[in-house]
Amino acid sequence: MAVCDGRSLLSGPPGGIYPVAFFRYLARLHPLAAVARPANNTTSPAPAAQDASPMWFTLAAAVVFAQTPAPAPAGKPALTNVRSTFGSLGASRPAGSLVPGDTLFIAFDIEGVPVDADNKAFYAMAMDVTDSAGKVLYKQEPAAKADFVPFGGKKLPGQAFIAVGQDQPAGDYTLKITVTEPASKQSTTLAHKFTVGPKAFAVAGVYVSVDDLGQIPASTSAVVGQSVFVHYGVVGFNLGANKQPDVAVEMTPLDEAGTPTMAKPSQFKFATAVDEMYPGLRGRYLVPVTRPGKFTIRLTANDALTKKTATFLLPLTAVAPAN
Repeated sequence: MAVCDGRSLLSGPPGGIYPVAFFRYLARLHPLAAVARPANNTTSPAPAAQDASPMWFTLAAAVVFAQTPAPAPAGKPALTNVRSTFGSLGASRPAGSLVPGDTLFIAFDIEGVPVDADNKAFYAMAMDVTDSAGKVLYKQEPAAKADFVPFGGKKLPGQAFIAVGQDQPAGDYTLKITVTEPASKQSTTLAHKFTVGPKAFAVAGVYVSVDDLGQIPASTSAVVGQSVFVHYGVVGFNLGANKQPDVAVEMTPLDEAGTPTMAKPSQFKFATAVDEMYPGLRGRYLVPVTRPGKFTIRLTANDALTKKTATFLLPLTAVAPAN
């Protein structure tokens, strides 16, 4: 199964568009793309680890493909069930503008691509990102794909993400994804519009992974007995006289009624090791799933230098193991 590197953000200095890779087979990365350094290892249920890697840049994009079956006769493909999600495998995310430093995840279904006798699905995919004036900021030429689809079926899930850098100008943008059926040469394009707001102090780039490095994405529907890592970024903070931040992030699980399930939140403080060239903070929390229910992970960031507070709400559903 093809998966996206959960770290999501490709390395590069602010102010440019950078090459994009297709992530295949447990986050093996195309050699032309660079990946932000992973956060420090976490070996126990401890507060978030800090990583001051150079991972914030103006704009980048990537497309990943889940290899699920799509048997269909040759013809024009269809792109359906398009939605914004919390991470590459997360629940649907409500519409709204992104802050610079955030990440937009898009999921969709591909229908109408053929599968041969060896259970391989064939198609080509391309993408581009344009601004409100129609200027192309990024373009990925069509790439031929042959995905193994052992379970059969009629749909092939697709995923894409846009990582917005902290210097990205506010405005409206459009992500276009084009899928081509190789035998008929017929194509279908989806266009997803999104808005980048002004710079702000915010919790951004939130997603869930199975591993502490964020390489293997996880769903926001977890099984009791499982543990997941909630990864997040903090953007728009100030630096003190020592050129370092004074930011603390609290993690509070809430039940379906909105009541905290812990007597006090877990807290991690960022106070060192920030490079002025790449002013972003990354952290993670380990969340053991101990009982079924519908929960919300509330991440609250506080900047002691500006007295600003920002909150991000991540839905998390816990289900009992199947019998």
